[in-house]
Amino acid sequence: MVRRRRVAGGSAAPARAAPARLFWCLPPSRPGARQEPAISTREAPTVPADRPLVLVACTATSRPGPQGEVAQAGVNRAYLDALEGAGLGPVLVPAGQPPDGRLLALMDGLLLPGGVDVDPARYGQAPHPSTEVDVELDRLERQLLEPALAEGRPVLAICRGIQALNVALGGTLVQDLADLRPGPVDHRPDIGRRHLAHGLRVEPGSRLADAVGATDLRVNSLHHQGIGRLAPGLRATAWAEDGLIEGVEAPDQPFVVGVQCHPEELWRESAPLRRLFGAFGAAVRTARANRAARGAAAAGW
Repeated sequence: MVRRRRVAGGSAAPARAAPARLFWCLPPSRPGARQEPAISTREAPTVPADRPLVLVACTATSRPGPQGEVAQAGVNRAYLDALEGAGLGPVLVPAGQPPDGRLLALMDGLLLPGGVDVDPARYGQAPHPSTEVDVELDRLERQLLEPALAEGRPVLAICRGIQALNVALGGTLVQDLADLRPGPVDHRPDIGRRHLAHGLRVEPGSRLADAVGATDLRVNSLHHQGIGRLAPGLRATAWAEDGLIEGVEAPDQPFVVGVQCHPEELWRESAPLRRLFGAFGAAVRTARANRAARGAAAAGW
């Protein structure tokens, strides 16, 4: 994932950023958090009622303000555009307090996006000098991922997300590939977010191969960490040219897929990566319909 400024133990209180077009944004995660002016009620859009809702964990960040740094929470717009393009309604969830049951009940699917590094204490390692963490984001993602897996909600994990998924299920990470696992592939070439940096071999018959409709791809690469020991509940489904695991799935789940690349940056021009979001959208809609059918049956409708 892309390294950003260090978030000191996640101590900054994230404030609400103005909601983006077509997307919900939840209220500030802490009482008293400074708020920037939001768009007016008249301008504020809503997610269409027929769109399944996908929760998206937000990273704490900041921007310069007239009186100093202003704490914010958000994700790159590309994730939201890709989800909306797949017919889904993103709901941004900032870190800072546990999501309540009402929010989790709305969850039709979960996106774990890119961001800063997962705290290495969670997999029993001391931090590498290059490691930058946000422990509140780690906590939020666990609080979202656990009920999603327990209830069979579809999960798409991207970059940091695939790493967070692996750690949550008992795996480890290589904290700095260039230092600790040097090889022929530069996993963070710093050429651009849409630059196709290396090849990706996808296992035939895997959910990822079925989703993208291919077993050989060219992908972008924006990360300095990677999967070390694979978690027991995951199966490797894609590898970079140097053998690094860059795709996983959970065989016992309806749809839990992780990729190390950033398909949200390429979905417009790459048909295979557009199909990945389409497959995620189809899985979310199926899960939503099945849940509604179970609810109707329980109610005796």
